[in-house]
Amino acid sequence: MYIKYTFFLFFLFFVLGLQAQDSSNASGGEFTSVSGTVSFSVGQLVCDFYSGSSQSIAEGVHQPYEISKTFGIPILGADIELLVYPNPTFSTVILNSNKPDGLEYRLYTIHGKLIVSNSISLQHTEINLSNLAQATYLLKVSKSGQIIKNFKLIKN
Repeated sequence: MYIKYTFFLFFLFFVLGLQAQDSSNASGGEFTSVSGTVSFSVGQLVCDFYSGSSQSIAEGVHQPYEISKTFGIPILGADIELLVYPNPTFSTVILNSNKPDGLEYRLYTIHGKLIVSNSISLQHTEINLSNLAQATYLLKVSKSGQIIKNFKLIKN
């Protein structure tokens, strides 16, 4: 009997102690299909900010922080700027690089078949697509065998 009362009191305190998050959102909804249901919300309008003598905290939506270097180990290609234009294109694209030394590019079909591979020696490299069919292609720029950046090219 003592165990039943203890369990009941524990359950009662547990249920009374439950709390839920409260937010006012800009919009939201629910999507239902055969495989399941998803509820979503967009934008949080109310954010509270608390500060003390030496600390502060902000409730609400927090933006991610991108870390470019960890533990003093440089990330390969973090200082390389790459740009491909025009995209979509009819015949050629220009690959711009601020540090072309040691870079190479590979052009693939959307199915992963290698079309062309070449090293990059100039800041402005022209890639000819005029002999290729109208499709979407993948351009991978790498240095020392590690991919620096991927581009999706559309040939009209």
